[in-house]
Amino acid sequence: MIWEVKKDGRQSFLVGTAHFFSHSFRSSLFRYISGARHVLVEGPMDKKNMDRVVKSGFEKDGKPHIFDDLDREVVGRITKIFAHPGRGKRFPFIILNPGHFDGEDSIYDSLDGMKPWMAFFTLWHKFTGKLGWKHSVDMEAYTIALGLGKEVIPLETIEEQIAVLNGIPRE
Repeated sequence: MIWEVKKDGRQSFLVGTAHFFSHSFRSSLFRYISGARHVLVEGPMDKKNMDRVVKSGFEKDGKPHIFDDLDREVVGRITKIFAHPGRGKRFPFIILNPGHFDGEDSIYDSLDGMKPWMAFFTLWHKFTGKLGWKHSVDMEAYTIALGLGKEVIPLETIEEQIAVLNGIPRE
C-alpha cells in the first residue's frame, strides 16, 4: 500500500489503495503526511469540485434507465441486495448526493436519470458500505494534508476526471 522511493538522498512515499476501505488508515497517513512538503492527490477533492462530479453524473436527455441494459436476473439480484429489510424493495439510498434522494426511494427510482458510471459508482459505494467499507482513504489523506497546512496538488483537473467518466461507453 505504501512504497518508499529514494533517489539522490531524497525520499518520497507513494500511497495507493482502494478509495473505500473497511479500516481507517488515519494514524499511518498522518505519520507519513506530517513529514511531507507536498501531497499529490488524484484530483480536486473539495466540496465544490465533488459537487461538479455528482452533477455531471445525471443524464439530461432522457436516456434509458441503467436497468434497461441489464437482464432481469441481474436487476433482481441488485434489488435483493439493496432492499431494505422489512420494506420490500425500498431502502434509504443516500449515497453520493444526499440532496438528490428524499427519504426512501425504490432502487429503480434512486438510479433514474443517472449516467451508467454514476449508477455503477452509487451501487458500488452502497455495496461496500454494507460490507463496512466506510472509510475513504483518499479523503482521509486530503483532510489530514489540509489540516497540517501541506500543499495539496491534484494530478488531474476536475474537467479531466469528468471527461474520463463521461467517456466510459454505456455498454
